[in-house]
Amino acid sequence: MAPVSGRDGPGRKRRRERDGGDADADAPAPPPRRLDERDEVDHDVEDEVDHSSSGEAEDEEGEDLYGDNFMQDYLEPDEESEALEDEVEDNDWIADDDSSVSEISESGRLAVDELLERRRQKEEALAEERRQLQEGIFSDVDDTDEDEDEDDESDDGAASWGAGDGPRASRRADGSGADGRNGTSAHAGEDDAGDDVDGYGDPNDDAYVRGDLEAMSFNWRQPQGELVEWLAQELPRRVIKNRIYNFYLNYIVNDVSVYEEKVNAMTRENDMSFQLSYDHLSRVYDSVLALWLVDAPDPMIELLEEAANYFTFKLYPQYRKVHSHIFVRVCDLPLCDPIRDFRQIHMNVLVRVEGVVIRRSPVYPQMDAVKYDCVRCSFIIGPIYQRGDKEQRVSMCPSCHSKGPFRVNMRLTEYRNHQTIVLQESPGKVPPGRLPRSLEVVLTNDLIDRAKPGEEVDVTGIYRNNFDPLLNSRQGFPVFTTVLHANNVIRRTTELGVFRLPDDERQRIIELSKSPNIRRKLIRSIAPSIHGRDDIKLGLLLAMMGAVPKDIGGDQSHRIRGDINVLLVGDPGCAKSQFLKFVEKTADRTVFTTGRGSTAVGLTASVHKDSVSGDFVLEGGALVIADRGCCLIDEFDKMSDQDRTSIHEAMEQQTISVARGGIVTTLSARCCIIAAANPMGGRYDPSTSFDANVNLTTPILSRFDLLFVVRDEVNVELDERLASFICNSHMRNHPRTQEETRQLERDRHEELSRLRYALENASTDGEREEYEERLRHLRESIEDRSRYEDDNPNSDKPLPQALLRKYILFAKSHCFPRISNVDPDTIARLYVELRQESKHGGIAITVRHMESVIRLSEAHARLHLREFVTDEDVTAAISLFLRCFIQTQKYSLRSAMEASFRKFLESDTESLPLIRHRIKVAVQTVRHFERQLSGGVEPTQVRIDVAELDHYTSNISQEALNAFYNSAEFRKEYRLIRDPVTHVPLQIEHTLV
Repeated sequence: MAPVSGRDGPGRKRRRERDGGDADADAPAPPPRRLDERDEVDHDVEDEVDHSSSGEAEDEEGEDLYGDNFMQDYLEPDEESEALEDEVEDNDWIADDDSSVSEISESGRLAVDELLERRRQKEEALAEERRQLQEGIFSDVDDTDEDEDEDDESDDGAASWGAGDGPRASRRADGSGADGRNGTSAHAGEDDAGDDVDGYGDPNDDAYVRGDLEAMSFNWRQPQGELVEWLAQELPRRVIKNRIYNFYLNYIVNDVSVYEEKVNAMTRENDMSFQLSYDHLSRVYDSVLALWLVDAPDPMIELLEEAANYFTFKLYPQYRKVHSHIFVRVCDLPLCDPIRDFRQIHMNVLVRVEGVVIRRSPVYPQMDAVKYDCVRCSFIIGPIYQRGDKEQRVSMCPSCHSKGPFRVNMRLTEYRNHQTIVLQESPGKVPPGRLPRSLEVVLTNDLIDRAKPGEEVDVTGIYRNNFDPLLNSRQGFPVFTTVLHANNVIRRTTELGVFRLPDDERQRIIELSKSPNIRRKLIRSIAPSIHGRDDIKLGLLLAMMGAVPKDIGGDQSHRIRGDINVLLVGDPGCAKSQFLKFVEKTADRTVFTTGRGSTAVGLTASVHKDSVSGDFVLEGGALVIADRGCCLIDEFDKMSDQDRTSIHEAMEQQTISVARGGIVTTLSARCCIIAAANPMGGRYDPSTSFDANVNLTTPILSRFDLLFVVRDEVNVELDERLASFICNSHMRNHPRTQEETRQLERDRHEELSRLRYALENASTDGEREEYEERLRHLRESIEDRSRYEDDNPNSDKPLPQALLRKYILFAKSHCFPRISNVDPDTIARLYVELRQESKHGGIAITVRHMESVIRLSEAHARLHLREFVTDEDVTAAISLFLRCFIQTQKYSLRSAMEASFRKFLESDTESLPLIRHRIKVAVQTVRHFERQLSGGVEPTQVRIDVAELDHYTSNISQEALNAFYNSAEFRKEYRLIRDPVTHVPLQIEHTLV
């Protein structure tokens, strides 16, 4: 096609012929034609200019529809001004190749030369700019950003953000879709006409960094209009993509490029997910990009992925043959919203949510880039990218302009993986008395099968709404369902791996664990509203702590559980259910259920048809949801035998195998089971065996590590203390009493402030002494009337429940004791002796019980935050296990077994009266000896060495001894002298009156 020329139309030629050619002499010449930058100029062909007023005669006649200067309407404003400035005479005009001319004037030739020279200068300037950009001469940030980037450096000591020393790689604007797929962009401009649309990261492409030149005086941080519309414009997109690429390139921590390392790790694992930390992004550019990512996630993720694709393929050009597209996965979003708090304001924004996967659908192929065939003309239309759940259809064929019909080209259409999961609130985070909420999550591409039912996940995605016609017809007005389109899914692969504590609380917990009285303090903190039952409280504490699971062989072929299962059996009214409720509120991730309302599928897993696809989907039960937590089952004896049999595998192997509806899989149920049951006759009969009292089979009883028999025995002393404890508990916890107590505490603290002020302003020594005495008495009164809980390990008050929960979580996530430093013969001898005693009746001892002792030892060491299991831990575990075992025996066999295992059952409290007696005897002996040395003078103080008592304290744990030394009874008469460095007890001092 010939270039557009300034020649006359046929009507004007006919008019000039009729006028005898004089009209052309007086009419102004048309302007020179536009020489566009992209028009190719053939310098071998010389343009001709015609000055004659005559033209070729036309046979046809017509009306002149053009004005004299009609070509001015086709010029840009700048080009029009340039054309008017050209010094071309009125009778000079430029002809096209079809014109018939004979010569060109001097002024016409000069005008053409000037236009060609101007075009050559523009091309040279553009080429120079491209060369300079590729060589890194231009900075990646403008002058206004340098100071702000320095502020970012000063804020983060470990991370640095700057221009870097490497070359500034260019960023292309290749017109990708929302997920970064190849295709024609709706925002592509003229400068992108030569871009390679077949891939990302062309090293010769300068479209990425050209945005910096075009934006030297462009404030990209201030959106003009709506943010989504602003990010759809070409100039802001180029600048932002350039900023993102420079962020990937120049974010440095400890002299290491963070995102280059992430790309290296991604390529080593043959992955296609590029992990982007929101915390890193919020540290640069005044957090503008981070805020935009939350408010407008769709366009921002598109820009992030385009920059990530260029960044990755720049480092590894051949990696595009492995994965044609890299997906950006956002992590470390600071705010995590509960599922029940999602509202309208969360629509179409980036959110983060945690929960348990309870259902997972099969994997379906979903159309991603669709191409259609026009049935009439066979023209291939597309690709058309599908976004969201609404199908994008073709309305008209661009070739034959028909409106159909169209057929999907199955060969050229691109698909992606699609899967849905249902996320439910974690059991431990559901408010009391509320039903857990659930949310549907859509997984695509490489996110499928990231989690299975029962696993707790952290999902980051875009909260959207979908039109539900069924719900609309049911409600009678437009109602939308909500769905979360996942961008990133992170599993909690380790137990409580995401649990973090501030440094001050961590140090506080470590100091508590070093206290010799910590076990007694923790036992008192378990269910403090229940009087006594210290053995049960210790067993529940060890069950919440748990032991260390073992993997025999290292290939998960044989896994030994680390969770401790506990069964409470006893008379009604002994607070069995109250113990379970306390564990539900204290332990992490607990599920509470009852035997009467539980079925086999409700505890394990169920398979049912999906309402959308009609395929069978898998949904986890209570044991699956409680994975890495506790499953509490009340009224365990009310379950049917078939339902109890279904949890055998879950209690020992901690897995649940499913083979229903064409689904064959295995789910994890790594949780401890704490159950409560009632005896068959209503009350426990000690004259019969344990099997005769409970309606439970031997296989399921052998899977419990601890069996507690809770009996309601008549004891005058214990009954008085229990009644007094209950009365005091009711009086103390009355709402009016609590308000009066808080008011009294406020009054005492105000009085304390007034006395401190008076002490500072006292003028005489007498007034100062008086105020000091009053302050001392007031402080003692405040300490005596302090709250019911405290964190002093030497006091008899329980720990605050919040601190107890943190202590247990910290111990489970940071302490993994080993049992390599103890004598294995101790457990072996115990096992042999128990096997001999079990022949006379009672519960049969199996290998599982020996593993139970090992688990109890590790849990006891974890209670003290020890790295290794000590002999003290093994002794405490054996003592607790034997006390539980003997309680389950007949009354006739109980005395004989206690005598046989007296060396293991030597209770701490039973030996303390002997210790008190030996201390008193030793004090009297030293007193008599010193009185004889002084000639009958009575000594005022007597000291004895603690080493003299070692023979009598060999069977008592050091914890019990320290508790005795710190008791009020001991301190009333004696004073303990410790080593100033090791704090080991050295001497006991007694002051004589």
